[in-house]
Amino acid sequence: MKAPYKLNANIISNNVFEANQSLETLKEGLKFLLSRYMKHKDRQIASKIVVQLELIMNHHDHQDFPSDRCAFYRLIRYWRLQSS
Repeated sequence: MKAPYKLNANIISNNVFEANQSLETLKEGLKFLLSRYMKHKDRQIASKIVVQLELIMNHHDHQDFPSDRCAFYRLIRYWRLQSS
C-alpha cells in the first residue's frame, strides 16, 4: 500500500503538508513529524508540528468538542515553546 504522502528525507526542508489534503492524510503527516522529532529533536520539526496541528484543527472535516479544542490549543502552545 502506498503512503498518502511522501516519506523522503527532504520532507523537513520542504513545505508542510497542504491544507487541501484529507483529514486522515494530515493526521498521518502529524504522526510522521512526531516520529521524526522523537529521533531528531529539532526546532524546525517542532514548528512544522505546530503548523500541522493548526491545519488539522481548522480542517473542514474536523469536528470536535470544546474540550478537544482546548487540548489542541494546549498542544499548539507546547510545540510553539519547543520550536522557540
